[in-house]
Amino acid sequence: MRILLRLFLASLVFVACYWLFAQIQPTAIAAVIAGLLALAELFEPAIAGRSGAGGGLRLFARLGATLISWPLFAIALQFAGMADRPLRIAIAAAAASAAGVLAAGHGSGRDTVRLWAVIAACAVPLDALAQALLAQPLDHLAIAAGAGAVAVSLLVARQSIVWPQEHSKLLLLCAGACGCAGLLSALPALV
Repeated sequence: MRILLRLFLASLVFVACYWLFAQIQPTAIAAVIAGLLALAELFEPAIAGRSGAGGGLRLFARLGATLISWPLFAIALQFAGMADRPLRIAIAAAAASAAGVLAAGHGSGRDTVRLWAVIAACAVPLDALAQALLAQPLDHLAIAAGAGAVAVSLLVARQSIVWPQEHSKLLLLCAGACGCAGLLSALPALV
């Protein structure tokens, strides 16, 4: 009976995560992410040595607010009427980057959580920019939004961790360069 419940929960985790990540990723990648989380739910007692349910969901929550909020922001933009998928993904990535690190918290003992949040906050916009660059036909506004999202992520990283002065200046310079690249890539769409 317990294995049936665990199979049922794993299938629910798979369906929910697949639907969520299909909003921001190609279907194959969304299926892999959902499959990994479902397997974590299914095999959590063997891996973690604890009984009960919710291992896949706990893993999903540990991934950080950035990864969780990215598809949610994309869904909100879709409901707001934004039909351009690559643009929606890029704008949602910028919002998720900023929101995820805010949820990471500060203070003693939270350094590892904050570091993972910063890594996610930088990886999500890079993924969104890559998707915009690979979109066919080429979507200049999505590329501009992706470059802007990378700029936001660099500013988030700069503010979230205490960096040496040289690193902080370099992050600020790179954020400015990404912002300028975003403006330049938007020009063909605006002209």
